Amino acid sequence: MLAVVVMLTGVAITHHLWRSAQHENAKKLHVALEASADVATNNIASRFDAIFTIMRGVKGFVDGSAHVDPEEFHRYVEALKLDQRYGLRGIALIELILHAEKDRHIAHMHSQGFSDYVIKPEGARTQYAPITLIEPLDEDNIKAIGLDVFTVGSAFQAMELSRDLNQPRLSSRLRLIQDADNADQYAFVVYLPIYKETSPLETLAARRNAITGWVDVPFRINDFMAGLAGQIDTDVNIEIHQGEPPFTAQSLLFHSEKFSNKPGLEKNGLSSERRLEVGGSQWTLRFNSTPAFEARLLALDKSLQLAGLGLAITLLLSLLTWFLVKQKQYAEGRYQTLFEQAGDGVLILNHQHQFIDANNAALDLLGYSYHELMQMQLSEVLSHDTQFEPHPTPTPSETSLLEEWNFLCKNGTDLATEVSCRNLVNNKGYFVIIRDLTERKQAEQKVQRLTHLYQALSEINQAIVRMADERDLFPLVCRCAVDFGGMKMAWIGQLEPASQRILPVAAYGNGVDYVNNLNITTDASVPEGRGPTGTALRENHIVIINDYKQDEMTLLWHEKVKSYNWNAAAAFPIQRNHKPFAVMNIYNDVVDAFDDEAITLFKEITSDISFALDNFDRATKHKQLSNDLKDTHEQVQFLSNFDPLTKLPNRSLLADRSESVLAMAKRTQSHAVLMYLDLDRFKIVNESLGPTAGDQLLKALSTRLQDAIKPEDTLSRQGGDEFVLLLPHCDAEAAAHIAQNLLNTISRPFNHDGQRITMTASIGIAEYPQDGKTFEQLSQSADAALFRAKKAGRNNFQFFAQQMHEQANEMLQIENDLRHALENNELILHYQPQFDAKTSNMIGMEALIRWQHPQKGLIPPNRFIPIAEESGLIAEIGDWVLLTALQQLALWQAQGLAIVPVAVNLSVVQFRQDTLYLSVSQALRTTKLAPDMLELEMTEGIAMEDSQRTIDVLNELDQLGVRLSIDDFGTGYSSLSYLKRFKIDKLKIDQSFIHDLRNNAEDAAIVIAIIGMAKSLGFKTIAEGVETQDQLTFLKQNGCDEIQGYFFSKPLPAEELLPLLLAQSN
Repeated sequence: MLAVVVMLTGVAITHHLWRSAQHENAKKLHVALEASADVATNNIASRFDAIFTIMRGVKGFVDGSAHVDPEEFHRYVEALKLDQRYGLRGIALIELILHAEKDRHIAHMHSQGFSDYVIKPEGARTQYAPITLIEPLDEDNIKAIGLDVFTVGSAFQAMELSRDLNQPRLSSRLRLIQDADNADQYAFVVYLPIYKETSPLETLAARRNAITGWVDVPFRINDFMAGLAGQIDTDVNIEIHQGEPPFTAQSLLFHSEKFSNKPGLEKNGLSSERRLEVGGSQWTLRFNSTPAFEARLLALDKSLQLAGLGLAITLLLSLLTWFLVKQKQYAEGRYQTLFEQAGDGVLILNHQHQFIDANNAALDLLGYSYHELMQMQLSEVLSHDTQFEPHPTPTPSETSLLEEWNFLCKNGTDLATEVSCRNLVNNKGYFVIIRDLTERKQAEQKVQRLTHLYQALSEINQAIVRMADERDLFPLVCRCAVDFGGMKMAWIGQLEPASQRILPVAAYGNGVDYVNNLNITTDASVPEGRGPTGTALRENHIVIINDYKQDEMTLLWHEKVKSYNWNAAAAFPIQRNHKPFAVMNIYNDVVDAFDDEAITLFKEITSDISFALDNFDRATKHKQLSNDLKDTHEQVQFLSNFDPLTKLPNRSLLADRSESVLAMAKRTQSHAVLMYLDLDRFKIVNESLGPTAGDQLLKALSTRLQDAIKPEDTLSRQGGDEFVLLLPHCDAEAAAHIAQNLLNTISRPFNHDGQRITMTASIGIAEYPQDGKTFEQLSQSADAALFRAKKAGRNNFQFFAQQMHEQANEMLQIENDLRHALENNELILHYQPQFDAKTSNMIGMEALIRWQHPQKGLIPPNRFIPIAEESGLIAEIGDWVLLTALQQLALWQAQGLAIVPVAVNLSVVQFRQDTLYLSVSQALRTTKLAPDMLELEMTEGIAMEDSQRTIDVLNELDQLGVRLSIDDFGTGYSSLSYLKRFKIDKLKIDQSFIHDLRNNAEDAAIVIAIIGMAKSLGFKTIAEGVETQDQLTFLKQNGCDEIQGYFFSKPLPAEELLPLLLAQSN
């Protein structure tokens, strides 16, 4: 009976222990699988973060370069030292090309060495997105050059999302062109948008208008996962799907082996899923244990052992109990081994955030002993800048917290980490994985620093092109090294051969007073010659000091630089004609700041400077030689291109200029006009007065005609009494106006030896392109029109073909196009300089709007401003002009240029708006410019329209500090009593009074009266439309303060005005 009782008791105990062992095994496998899934998911996410960081570095490199050539791009990508662990197929650049730019783009790519380059697939499209650069440029990747990525549907969708969100975006599954022959190779591409430099990106429309291309990073999913070898548990099967369930063969991205879907495994909890957002795409990661995984964690199956041992429970009950305890300890030891050997730090916390366990990796990262850490809470080891809310359940039970935390190590240093936090099974606490981000942060900083250095090199190379000597070059080099290269201070010393001293000639940055009274020499016999600067120049090699305060070579200067906190320095010798000439010295506040990449880039900078210095010398010699040949060459050139009598261009020069004008007109889709002008009955004048008098009349007429046309127009004498005019950017309407003005000019009497001689002329007009597309065709058409003018009674002009568009249709078309001009960035500003009448120094500029129509070319303001005023668009256009002009001025100021005030015209609609003061003050705050850098111009009619309101508005603007002037003064009606009350600074004399100052006594009297009245009221005067020396002399003699007109400069785009500002700054 006792044996039966023992047996029954043994069977019961065996059954109970067998069920417990089954439950314990399942729980351990579940915890281990969850941990493995967390580690794998975090590693995949981290790998994508690294790829996105690399892409942003490439984007920064492109943004910092005026032009990226293949060699520069190759060096940059090679410097990143990418290897197979990233799984990338390459790094590529995509350019956005409009159809109108396609041929020019292909020609440019041919010039870059891609002789077989075409955009593929072929065919005409509105726009293209070809791959123009890719590295490494191996046999497979070269297949991608020229591929129009817009034709790949999944890629096109990802590119549009990337452009609209200004974020990296991942395509759906696709096959790379490199893998065209491999149908089983799945791949993806990540796209990051590149926008026009300085373009605003706040709105969707702004980002779509500013897009110029993308950074393109293709990768094969198998290569990507292979690059994570060693970071993912190989005993766990992984299957990756794109999107949400249900999953299909089309959603499958990757599987490590044939995925197991055994119902039993699912039921026992040996499968797990994770959701991962990658570049805007949702990935589902499915994890499944393998027999090897279970065998590793469960070396022995306790349940089977218990079943076997149950047969002898009555005899071996005590031994069995002891054996079960030992087995449990053994299994827990295996789990602890896995816990301790994890490569990342692992922390276990209770609900009060008290540490209850930590592996060795975590202790090594934080610097605490196990005993110390177990006495602490999480908040005690977090840095102050890490946001942390201590509450019982920091994360929902079903979600995972993944973010960056800064830990405070025992030694007081901060440790940047990536943290993954999940609830433990049965909600018993938290399982926290921490990964050291120090190397990744350092890599990001290195990419950013290299990008800045490449930008400094680009800025210096651009400056070299426009510099004439080292006096301009050296200060700019120092500024670029600091502003773009990230250095604290830079100075250049030049060798004085006689004394062997190195004299500072340029310095920039924090601590430039260091070079004051600095005594450095190349003489090695004195301490001042044995420092980095003297040694570098004397021995012609680079000297790097990566620990300035500890290096004996810099001991003599330690006290002098103590307040600057420099920790690293470098001296780079500069040669001129292969001889020591100068040395570039740069300083940084970081120890070991000068690594191999930085040294290589600064070495390239100094090499470029030496090349520039040699070029300066060659240019000086060439200029001397050119001067010797100039006189002879000019005489020969003149005789072959100009009429000896009138000094006007002859037919040969006219034909050359016509080719350029017609080519430009064709390229810009604009008009040009050729006029044939023939004097009526000049033969009678020649026969009655003699050929000498005839020649004098022709010379006088040439001068008069030359004064009546614009500088860009060409007046040519073909021989006898026949002249030809070439008018670029001129249509039929403007040609009619010019022709009538010429007839009026010719008909004014000439005085020859006291005898009044009156002449008339006939003019024939031909317009490009409708009347001819070549110079010869236009000449034939103009000659035929001249013949018709002669037959029509002389003293008139005739068109070859009168094809006038109806005025109403033209105005409607302009209005419709104008509504899209602002949105499409078609409006541009030109700037006409204003000069002091006494000193000829530039003291201001006027912002003048132009419309660069995509089909009609450059449209002058007199064509569209009246229509804008009628349609109500002028207010929006006026605000755009005000803000754009101030932004351009602020950009010049940021570039270190000496800026001058800019004048902006106010329309009548703007002046009537109650928001004028708010718009002006907001624009000044946005651009951070001083108010006296802005001058607002209003017409005389606007000022007098509501005089009391004008006074109130002008008082507000005057208190703001803005300059004010009245434009086109003299053409309207002004009340002197109101003028005295206006808070204005300047009166602008209308150009209609300037044009004929010398010959029109009434105009001269009006100008003198305006100047006198302005002085009596305390206003300055400025004359616009000054085109001749006679006009300038008259205005200076009568006390006009400022001058504006073609005599000094025509209105210029911002980039063409830059040399004037540089000259002003210097």
